[in-house]
Amino acid sequence: MQFKLLFFIALGGAAGAVGRFLFITGLNHWFGLSSAVGTLFINCLGSFLLGFLISIMEFFWSADESVKAMLVVGFLGSLTTFSAFSRDCVMFFGKGEYGYAFIYIVGSVALSLVGFILGLSVIRSQFS
Repeated sequence: MQFKLLFFIALGGAAGAVGRFLFITGLNHWFGLSSAVGTLFINCLGSFLLGFLISIMEFFWSADESVKAMLVVGFLGSLTTFSAFSRDCVMFFGKGEYGYAFIYIVGSVALSLVGFILGLSVIRSQFS
């Protein structure tokens, strides 16, 4: 494996992790929203950005593999987080908040898929 590829992934990962932290703590600070709501928003946003980026690379931009890996694997991989989603689900179950857990699970998956599809369609709709 190339050092350059790993370096770019690490660089993107650091930026995505810091971005996620700032976004979720900002939502909590400014709006008093729980970390579960922040995780839901950031996962949906990341899904949208992934779809958008895939469309951009399909039609306009043939970026170097290291740059693609930095953005997709590094940045978006660490911006979105399945581990925080899992933590939030277990937290809801632990509190006996089964309705919130169900809404969170279904909402996270459904809205992330919708975000991804919308991200794809922003560019693709112009070329279909």
